[in-house]
Amino acid sequence: MNIYQGLMKTAVRIKRILRGNSAQTGYTRYLEKIQYKTPEEIKALQAVSLCELMKHAVKNIPYYRYIKDQLSLTPDTAFDDIKKFPIVSKGDMIDNSKQFIDGNTPIQGEYHTGGTTGMRFDVYTDKYFTDHAVDEYFNNIIGIYPGMNRLIVNLVGHGNILDKSIRHNIEINQLKGIYTVDHRFLNEEKLLKAVEIFEKYKPRIIWGNTHGVYTIAKYLIDNNIKITYPDVVLCGGDNLLDRYRTTIETAFHKKPIDRYASAETGNMANQCQLRKGYHYVPITHFIEILDDNDLPVKDSESGSIVITTLSKRAMPLIRYRLGDTVVKSSEPCECGSNFPILGAVSGREKEGIRTPKGTYVSTAPFEEILSKSGKMAEYQAIQTGEYEILVKIVCKNEIYSKDEEEQIKVNINHCLDCNMSISFEYVDEIKPLPNGKMIHIISSDRMKELGYINEDL
Repeated sequence: MNIYQGLMKTAVRIKRILRGNSAQTGYTRYLEKIQYKTPEEIKALQAVSLCELMKHAVKNIPYYRYIKDQLSLTPDTAFDDIKKFPIVSKGDMIDNSKQFIDGNTPIQGEYHTGGTTGMRFDVYTDKYFTDHAVDEYFNNIIGIYPGMNRLIVNLVGHGNILDKSIRHNIEINQLKGIYTVDHRFLNEEKLLKAVEIFEKYKPRIIWGNTHGVYTIAKYLIDNNIKITYPDVVLCGGDNLLDRYRTTIETAFHKKPIDRYASAETGNMANQCQLRKGYHYVPITHFIEILDDNDLPVKDSESGSIVITTLSKRAMPLIRYRLGDTVVKSSEPCECGSNFPILGAVSGREKEGIRTPKGTYVSTAPFEEILSKSGKMAEYQAIQTGEYEILVKIVCKNEIYSKDEEEQIKVNINHCLDCNMSISFEYVDEIKPLPNGKMIHIISSDRMKELGYINEDL
């Protein structure tokens, strides 16, 4: 760590003291220490955090008061008690929003969910929320420290999402060494500005929305632009597909590290430098991975992730179904940390085709089938009818031949439980959502949730 980085780290601590968050840095050091305890010791600490949260919830959160007499509320019974809480969805949070808020805990922050599923609600945080400390812990394990200059590919401000001007989509802060490019509108002008930032400021960190980082990486490759390579590339917000990963690594000469987070829950899990799983902090998040019957899946199986935030009090989320599919893993990480890990994060549960027989088919087989020829640069499969799928494709150079199209149809239908009519449309661009996230597969019910018509996709 050089002198400038040391000064920046001190400045961050002073800023936290002025804001009343001086305990955050100490909490980060605590996390770094306890990660090397035995799994049994860590689970015991989690039980205490879980018990404290449940006691708070049944006393102060209206939605949960009815359940108080059903619980023992001791660390020894914590993992049984939590199962008696109902699993809640985004719809539940929207329909009963005031019932999930503790009116006695002062609110310090307000966020809005991303709306990828078509539903948004307000999320409130308080002084007990340890998100900054968890951020700092995750940053430390992958080599990101205060004072390292960085290119951020993420939202710039909270202005009009239709404003695509450079003035409102680029922020340069030389004092902090932070250069931000809004990932929602990566047109030619902004991509050139990103190149200018690389050439002029040589950021050591590239950090931002996965699809945005991929778009910049692809632009560098397509235009044969060489840059000073960063020390760390950190992605999040979209599924880190294999072709995204390969493109990013080729452009930046660094394997990207993936972060798993949401507006509702904060930063939940992060890959370490070994990239073999997603570490999460068990005293700030209790995670369940459940099957269609809401029962725990077996190791190496995928299921729906259900989150309980252990450090929030003003609006804790308890057994909140996030809407993502992840793989359960009990394998210890070779990095030495005994914090538990998640396996692969497969993305949105509803990012897939729902066949007339009720079978759900996720992104993975579509990605593999359409990528096989090497011609596809981007795609979006839209279930336009019960038995109909439109595949929009951006090709690198040439479109698929008729024979290739027919083979793709056969391969896709082989993954389904009934034959569906599959058509192709070759386009110059596939637009992300207004929040910058890319959806690759849109089922018929998902289209209704998003409120889009085909011309908007």
